[in-house]
Amino acid sequence: MRTKTRTILYSLVLLALATDAPIVLAQAEVFRVHPTSGQPMTGRLGEITKDKVVLQIGSSTKEFAVNEIKFVQLPGAPRDLIEAQNAAADVDWGRVIELLDKIPPPQLANEAIKQEVDFYRALANARLAVSGGAGAPAGAEAQGAGTALVAYLKANKNSWHFYDTNEAVGDLLVNMGRFEQAPAYYNELAGAPWPEYKMRAAVAIGRALQAQGKHAEAIKQFDAALATDAKSKSAQAQALVAKIGKAKSAIELGRAQEGLQLLTKAIEELPTEDNQLCATAYIALGNAYLQLKQPKDALYAFLFVDSLYNQSPPQHAEALYHLKDLWNQLSHPDRAKEAAEKLKSRYPTSPWNK
Repeated sequence: MRTKTRTILYSLVLLALATDAPIVLAQAEVFRVHPTSGQPMTGRLGEITKDKVVLQIGSSTKEFAVNEIKFVQLPGAPRDLIEAQNAAADVDWGRVIELLDKIPPPQLANEAIKQEVDFYRALANARLAVSGGAGAPAGAEAQGAGTALVAYLKANKNSWHFYDTNEAVGDLLVNMGRFEQAPAYYNELAGAPWPEYKMRAAVAIGRALQAQGKHAEAIKQFDAALATDAKSKSAQAQALVAKIGKAKSAIELGRAQEGLQLLTKAIEELPTEDNQLCATAYIALGNAYLQLKQPKDALYAFLFVDSLYNQSPPQHAEALYHLKDLWNQLSHPDRAKEAAEKLKSRYPTSPWNK
């Protein structure tokens, strides 16, 4: 009887998630919200919208803004799912897939848990496809991940995953070259009530414009991100991304000296623990030196990425691409061959593997 009751309750949760109205449920099942800082809190599920999750804790309620949630633990969630959610919060997408694959089929009999597992699998595959690293899905599998995320959005308009999912779909569309479809998803991200999310949207749109060679328009988006009034740590990180993006577009417009000045200032502010951001900055620096016809300086910039910031596949692949050419140009064919072989073996699906 208890299993039947639980199934009915989850069905109600899923039905409510598929509507535009906020979810307001009073039920015996306990959920645990893991915030980005502080201790997890457990309670009955109160209200869920794309902006917040509310728990009923005894006679009181606790509201969590979505931008302050690490993940929400479902009642009866398998340990591997919980660890996968932790891995997703740490942006370790390969680990997410590994953990989800370990969950025994009987533990997926509950529909809400299965839906959460399917969501994280699609999100991880989409993120891996964009990264272009080893093991990244390509072609039909990557498109399948995007299709699954779009279906999730249509069925769960009040999910706390709403904004992150829209961003992931937009990024995947840009990666697939379907630029005209991406802004609709980034605009949903821009509609979030938090300034740092608006910055993320502006930066994402700027990057999409860069990918199309529309650098003047991209700079406007990066300037819009920099004009956003936000002081959080994540906002500071987005501001750095915008500065680096602006520098990259200035370089592409033939204003290498301007881009170099912007990059020099941005690099002074870089958090050394942010591998991807550091890699992005040094890639832009290398490209500035290439345009200024300073191959040795460009080589050193790309070597920084290869030796110190090689954990970010897209940037590492680009660095290796330039290194193989620069080593040849500087009369080191053995090093050029080494870079080319590393690029081919590590990033077989990368667009830089050409």
